[in-house]
Amino acid sequence: MGALVGGLIACAPAAEAASICESVASNLVTNCGFESTAGSAPAGWTTGGTNGVAFALATYQNTGARALDLAFDAPGSAFASQALGGAGTYAVSFWLTFYTGGIISSERAPTVAVTFGDQVLSVPNIPLGLQDPVYAQYQFASVATATPAVLRFETSGTTRNQFYEFFVDDVVVTLLAAAPDPQANIPEPSSFPLVMAGVAGLALAARRRRA
Repeated sequence: MGALVGGLIACAPAAEAASICESVASNLVTNCGFESTAGSAPAGWTTGGTNGVAFALATYQNTGARALDLAFDAPGSAFASQALGGAGTYAVSFWLTFYTGGIISSERAPTVAVTFGDQVLSVPNIPLGLQDPVYAQYQFASVATATPAVLRFETSGTTRNQFYEFFVDDVVVTLLAAAPDPQANIPEPSSFPLVMAGVAGLALAARRRRA
């Protein structure tokens, strides 16, 4: 209950909702929900670009209070990356959405590249929102042979002088097996730790609570 101050009830500010990725104890990603900031940039992440910025924005989040916003004025680019672990096989999960304040055509669409370790992670059909972005979750099993294994999100474009924004949230990377045999089969997504399925369930529960 709030305290009575000068005839008014003063209430403590409500605690910000936590990002669902923070509940994954084995998550290797620092600041997985982009809740911590260093200025406007997300703490723990390396950011940069050309005519672009990468910052933790307190809107359009999947869960929690913030999301990573990668935005640029074309032609340009913006990226955020984080070095995670050594050589091994990893389960990688994240949520993406793409936002533009205006009309976009296929000729003007910026590209999105997600890489982890030695692999390019395919992210087709990223939801496009003109006003209210809708997130989609992407999950992978990825083998990294280099040390450190670096996770990188980047967006870029070469035409039309319009401000594009690409949002990332709730990033989870867990180690499945260290120093994998290069000849071994990469696990299918169905063999991921059960915690990965739990992340999706937590997101659904969070949305129901907000509704």
